[in-house]
Amino acid sequence: IKDPNFKLWLCGKGNLEKRIAEYCKMDNRIKFLGYVEKTKIKELEKRITLYVNPRTSSGEYTKYSFPSKIIECLLSGKPLLMFKLPGVPKEYDKFVYYFTSENYQSMSKQLEKICNKNTTELINDGKKAREFVVKQKSSLLQTKKILNMIDRCKNNESTMG
Repeated sequence: IKDPNFKLWLCGKGNLEKRIAEYCKMDNRIKFLGYVEKTKIKELEKRITLYVNPRTSSGEYTKYSFPSKIIECLLSGKPLLMFKLPGVPKEYDKFVYYFTSENYQSMSKQLEKICNKNTTELINDGKKAREFVVKQKSSLLQTKKILNMIDRCKNNESTMG
């Protein structure tokens, strides 16, 4: 992305830290913040336009994986751009942006497209995503679903035996 107003802030730890440091030296728009405490993340969230989760769909495990970062990002009230992962239910499709292809050109094109959207639209999309998670994916609601499932299993056992 050539636009000098675009900045990429990378957070976390991993085996690519040295490589990321090299990119930071080549392009001063890239900042590597390393591991960031939750209190600092809340400060950073106020300044970002978009969360990006770059986990690709390659690997068998993605069929059964739901990255918890998705919920964290959606709860922030900021929009999220990610790859379509087979383990993420379709109900999330309305609340996240997806990369259209798993190559650098497509990724940069989609990043530019979304970041150049109307600010009000991005804010509204983030709010809708947050509302979805708060109203439909809270720990209380998920616990109720689990308890209901256990009750159904117990009821099925009692009617069979």
